[in-house]
Amino acid sequence: MLDALEVDDDDSVSIVEEVEKAFGITLSDAEATACNTVGDLFALVCTKVPTVSGSDQLPCLTASAFRAIRRAIRFRKPTSQIRPDTRLDSVIDGDDHRAWRDYLTSHTGLRLPVPSLQKSSILFAGFVIISGSAILVMGLSVPKLFLAGVIGLSAALAIQYRYGRRTWSEFDTIGDLAREASALSIAQAIRANGSVRKVEAWSALVALVAPFSQRNGDIGTRTRFFTERR
Repeated sequence: MLDALEVDDDDSVSIVEEVEKAFGITLSDAEATACNTVGDLFALVCTKVPTVSGSDQLPCLTASAFRAIRRAIRFRKPTSQIRPDTRLDSVIDGDDHRAWRDYLTSHTGLRLPVPSLQKSSILFAGFVIISGSAILVMGLSVPKLFLAGVIGLSAALAIQYRYGRRTWSEFDTIGDLAREASALSIAQAIRANGSVRKVEAWSALVALVAPFSQRNGDIGTRTRFFTERR
């Protein structure tokens, strides 16, 4: 079991924002600061949302998300045979998944993760071209070379962000994507069903926190955010 996530201060703020957005709640600074472990944060979340220990009346959130995603994909690709273990890249085609995210969001009503920006040659090519152009215009003095480099890097990063390829590379299967979507959309499920199972609320919280961890390992209730609380 992971003893600490080792998140930095910026990430700790981002975690709170993600939890607030996903669960549809508001956490005060004092409440968030008092959370030393993931279990503390979970206990706090459970005071803000209606949770039950178990109920056969409530649908499984991951299964519901999977069925919604499957319906949307089949509408676009009727011949697709889709199971939870179906590889994502076998049905989600194309080098850029932003269009698929927009499509699935509009057809399922789920919040889906933003595809990750992939490294590409655009950044290097943009840096070389723009820096070279700046050098030709400004000359070859050391300060101007430095300025040209800054201009080239800034412009290349902007180009990469705007035109770079984005994919769901962190998800192997449709089931993985459905689990993440159910975590991000848990507030919608709570509004629709009136409550949520504690086990699913915990799974959603772990899914929201895990991307910020600087270490590999299973996250438990005793997993701290920092090695020592600062």
